[in-house]
Amino acid sequence: MADQSDEFVRPKLEGKRFAGGKMPVEFFTDLLAYTHLVSELAKIIYCGKHGKDRVPKGFGGRYNLVMTGLLDGSAVPVFKRDRDTEAALLKVEQPDEYDEARELVSSVIASTALPQGFPKALLLHFNRFGKSLREGEAIELISPGKTSGPKLDREVRLKLLTLKGETPRYDVCILSGKIRAADVLDHTFTIKLDDESSVYGNFDQPFNLGIRRALLSHENIDVKLIGIGKYTVSGEIEGPIKLQHMTIYEENLSTDLPPFESRLDELQRLEAGWLDGDEGQAVSPGAISWSREVLRSLVTKNNMPSPFIYPTTEGGLQAEWSIGAWEVAAQFDVEAQRILLRASETTSDKYMEDTCSGDVPILVNGVIEFLTQFLNPPGSNEH
Repeated sequence: MADQSDEFVRPKLEGKRFAGGKMPVEFFTDLLAYTHLVSELAKIIYCGKHGKDRVPKGFGGRYNLVMTGLLDGSAVPVFKRDRDTEAALLKVEQPDEYDEARELVSSVIASTALPQGFPKALLLHFNRFGKSLREGEAIELISPGKTSGPKLDREVRLKLLTLKGETPRYDVCILSGKIRAADVLDHTFTIKLDDESSVYGNFDQPFNLGIRRALLSHENIDVKLIGIGKYTVSGEIEGPIKLQHMTIYEENLSTDLPPFESRLDELQRLEAGWLDGDEGQAVSPGAISWSREVLRSLVTKNNMPSPFIYPTTEGGLQAEWSIGAWEVAAQFDVEAQRILLRASETTSDKYMEDTCSGDVPILVNGVIEFLTQFLNPPGSNEH
């Protein structure tokens, strides 16, 4: 059978952070937002062409994107389409609606204007796509057969959000640094970031001892905080942030607060629109229950590190671990009874991914096998 994979796009990352082919794991969120944008736009294009209210069965199978790796020595992931058998049998014109959607998205970024056929509502995806970019960085979208493409940077993204009439919003933020001030009575704190800037926030009772410990021993303790913060349209944190998760690093040991059971209880209470009043589906009880069963087996029974858990805007759950130089993520897909695993080394261009499917014991064994590669790397003398 002929190879049914074909190149779809090369998002080239530009900036000092990407020198030597490095791609921080946070950029996977940006790239996922881009793929969702193209997918939604392709469906709209198809329905407009054919006067339909919905796309036919198998339509989504044309757009199974896989990342085949980074080009040698560069931060340029290559995405290809891996058409499933049913989609491959459909009579599809080339280019199809997904190719048209890709080019229309590129046109929006190049012109910072809304061309005909691009709904204003889809600008919402730029809340995520490009969110991780810092000053002097850009994502260049290179289509097949081309050597360059339009660049999305912070200025372009701001213009696109302005087109939507975007206002300051609340979103997930990840901060690393040292706790330099805290008031345990008012439950407030200030973290000094690695870039010497400071952000203040507030916390609930379960973080009390952790905040105090990090403050009193700040010379020897680093922290990573994950919370919900208010962002300006330009992407700057206005503060204060509401602390959701805390990792304390001291003498090569790490402690996570709160425990995953408490975190799942908290996520179960989320209501639709939790992100900014508009985005963010509620996590279903089934997703909470299934994820809890997996994590209990993983962490409690098998002594794996406790991850940070956060909701996705689509109503799912994702777990993340920081293990040495590796950032590891596990996306829980309760409907398909599978877990999508990926890992990126922050000090190099190394990237790994895997998928586990089946009942809970099989899933847990797959996750353990994946995590063990980073917990006990070859040559670590761990047995």
